[in-house]
Amino acid sequence: AFVINDSSGLLTVVKALDLEATMTYMLKVSISNETGSNAADITINVTDVEESPPPGTRLPDKEFDLTMENDAPTVFWSDGVTIWVGQDSGFTDPSTSDNDKLYAYTLDTGTRDTAKEFDLAEENEFPVSLWSDGTTLWVLDADYDIDLDEYGDAKIYAYQLK
Repeated sequence: AFVINDSSGLLTVVKALDLEATMTYMLKVSISNETGSNAADITINVTDVEESPPPGTRLPDKEFDLTMENDAPTVFWSDGVTIWVGQDSGFTDPSTSDNDKLYAYTLDTGTRDTAKEFDLAEENEFPVSLWSDGTTLWVLDADYDIDLDEYGDAKIYAYQLK
């Protein structure tokens, strides 16, 4: 289960330790050189760690519902603490196109954080992608004209995040 580097004396694990197989390892380590030798007893206790589920496993306990005002989400981005969800409500209902904003939710609880929300610029009508460096948040706008049913000139808008 363990190996010692002959040159450095570093003790390393050969493969992952399994708590269910062995809870404690008792090692007797001896070292020597031209001038003498020494021995030590080492006890290694294996502790249980929470194992991550395999990639792609759904995590229902981390899911949350969006609020009624955020009923037409088109994009989202997170800094690991907050998730911003953008929408173009005018795309689904032109009478509400003044509701283009980024909604904020706390990831741990799923609660809405209105202090971190902000309206998008009037001309930033159809957000299709978000990205941030943690300070600035960029919103890619596809410039979709619902009346003409066509796309115009795309633009990336920048907003102060913090």
